[in-house]
Amino acid sequence: MGNPRRPVWLRFLFWAGVLPSMLLLGIASPAAGISFGQRDNGLHPNVVSLRFIRPNLDASLSCTGTLIDKDKKKYVFLTAAHCAQPELGGWNAQPAGSGSVGVSFDEVNPPNDTDPTDGGADGVNYVREGVAIPSPLYRFPGNAGLNDRYDQALVVFPVAATNSFGETIAKRWGGVPGALSPATNLAEVGEVDRLVSSFANPGQDLTFTAVGFGTQSDKSPQASGEGNNIKQDPNGSFPIRNRTSVGYKNLNGLMLNVVMNAAQGFGYICAGDSGSPAIYTDPAGRERILGVMTAGNCRSSGAYSRIDFQEVKDFIGCAYEAGDVAVVRDCVTGRFG
Repeated sequence: MGNPRRPVWLRFLFWAGVLPSMLLLGIASPAAGISFGQRDNGLHPNVVSLRFIRPNLDASLSCTGTLIDKDKKKYVFLTAAHCAQPELGGWNAQPAGSGSVGVSFDEVNPPNDTDPTDGGADGVNYVREGVAIPSPLYRFPGNAGLNDRYDQALVVFPVAATNSFGETIAKRWGGVPGALSPATNLAEVGEVDRLVSSFANPGQDLTFTAVGFGTQSDKSPQASGEGNNIKQDPNGSFPIRNRTSVGYKNLNGLMLNVVMNAAQGFGYICAGDSGSPAIYTDPAGRERILGVMTAGNCRSSGAYSRIDFQEVKDFIGCAYEAGDVAVVRDCVTGRFG
């Protein structure tokens, strides 16, 4: 929509344990997540860490998600489609039998590696067997307009899925206040446009809360990696649920673009924060989720794929179909072909 095409590297916002061809695109080492923010301290307990967990319990390919539904057979989380994108080496590119998506509601997920030589963080606490279902409308490689609009995915876990200790989601986190309460505050159709229009000067007065599990550092807006790779930096070595403020920049009609600048009192979002929610808090203190983290340069600006478009709502709506992962997948196929 008139904006320049966004380089692919800005869209690679999850940590990759293996970066095969992506190194050719100029991606050197993973960058930091939420920086110059603060620990969430249980304010958003249903925002989770999503990582690919291998049979030896090493964890990689980190993103953030939000619990949006649960029933007798499943839990469903909303995240970004690019986290699963095969061309990016994402979750759905991993060979059969090499592991599955795992989820943790823990606010702090410390490294405890099974193999101290590989740089991967241990996934012992993560409940596994997650299945990622990207929006069929999402088309890699995407750009600053149409394709990024659909950077959403649903990750579905059976209620019986367990972690390495045999704990289900309910057993491990059922006692954490609010953790297993699905978000009911997702934006309605057209809500972002109405919100921005309600501000005389949104660029000055409209702010959002970013909550995510990107590797954080209070030393610099950009760290250097994950797990053992940066264990020497205790502030930037493993997924922690942090939050920070970001400012409104503009709408391109498709994306919610935000400002990240410590000099203006804002924090930074980047790797590992992909799929995390953009939250607006109204004057009465009520929170609304407006979008999913899709892009950022870790230093000055970022973008969220809005969830207030009708076709996006139609995709997310499949999360609420009663039944297992097959029901969700069939719903998506039935609605989008």
